[in-house]
Amino acid sequence: MPATEHAHLIEQIAERFNTGALGAITELVSPSLAGFTRDLALLRQAFPDARFTIEDILAEGDKLADRYTITGTHARPFLGIPATGRRIHLAGISIVRISAGKIAERWAVTDQLGLLQQLGALPASPPQ
Repeated sequence: MPATEHAHLIEQIAERFNTGALGAITELVSPSLAGFTRDLALLRQAFPDARFTIEDILAEGDKLADRYTITGTHARPFLGIPATGRRIHLAGISIVRISAGKIAERWAVTDQLGLLQQLGALPASPPQ
């Protein structure tokens, strides 16, 4: 599968997340990534207006790296945090490996500390 098709897989995940077609994401990932699809469903449930935006994509061979943001309004409980009505901006970077036209492996780093601070669950970092 050429690198441009790899990029298209990530774009399809973002599109399906944005439209709420989360069940269709399972068609794009291997069964071993059930945790990834579950996490997307949890985000979409707590932030029903969430938007997954791909900022950058780099692809080479069977691997792809993407930098993304997820924005949304905290309208329902999330990780035990009652709905706050606050807008959030979650930044992340992931690397995936593609096999047989699906995402077979995924490694990701997201700004979870920043998310918890935006939701008021943790104090904001003091100015430096």
